[in-house]
Amino acid sequence: ELEILAAEKDLYPFLNVLNVPIDSLRAIVNKPYAFYLTDLSRSADQLLDSKEDILDPVRRFMNGSMKGIYNDVRQFMQHERHNFADIEGDEIAEIEGILGDVHCFKGNSIQKAKALMQAVQQKIQARLLAEKEHAFADIESMKQKLTSMPEFTALTEGQKNRLLQPFERVQRMVETENLIAMVRDEVRRFNDTEYSALLSQVVTLAQPKPEPAKPMPSPQPSSPSAATAGVEVAEPEPAEPAPEKRIEVVSVRNLRVESARPLLVDESDIDAYIEQLREALKAEIRSGKRIQV
Repeated sequence: ELEILAAEKDLYPFLNVLNVPIDSLRAIVNKPYAFYLTDLSRSADQLLDSKEDILDPVRRFMNGSMKGIYNDVRQFMQHERHNFADIEGDEIAEIEGILGDVHCFKGNSIQKAKALMQAVQQKIQARLLAEKEHAFADIESMKQKLTSMPEFTALTEGQKNRLLQPFERVQRMVETENLIAMVRDEVRRFNDTEYSALLSQVVTLAQPKPEPAKPMPSPQPSSPSAATAGVEVAEPEPAEPAPEKRIEVVSVRNLRVESARPLLVDESDIDAYIEQLREALKAEIRSGKRIQV
């Protein structure tokens, strides 16, 4: 029975406490009949202590409700480990200490771990909810800025709907996300990549359509000759419309501002840095780009 229990020590590390009792029992099996009449009594105290201190508590634990609680706590620690860095408190360290204790099968250690787990669950849910609310506010702010652009109001309804679809998609992704850090990452990625691309599309689509180049007139003979008489003159092919010029949008956070100082320590440093930033912004505008702020 103990060997069957000990086989699960990968899932329940505290079962390593069974190694010594198992070795002790192995040492007294298959002995001559006289051994049990004369020598076994010398191990009586050790065997009884082992039974009371280890074997009975372990068997009660593994055959009762405590095993289920242990499984729940262990699975919670594995499933939610990526959220632990975003909450405060000592509960995580306490739970890890209990699960790592070789005698966690004794007393009320596992009940305490369950209470700590529930406290951590509440903290994670509260932080996740707050992070999602913040994310939804950021997404809505970006959406409002885009739809309030004069260029956006000049677009067709079909163009407007296509431009708003990415906002709905990222909102659905945030809604179903269970990792706190991923909620922030989704909004940051959307702001840095998709949102910039959407702004570029708005200003590009709102540009006046370029006039197509006029076809060159084909030369007309002054009088039909015998060589060309009766020959049909090919009409000139219509000119292709000029390609639409795409307006590139860059985020102000991605501008490279050269600074000789790693830290700004006084007002003169601030003035110098702002001047360098101003020049970087002007350079982007001069190159025909727009800047996302």
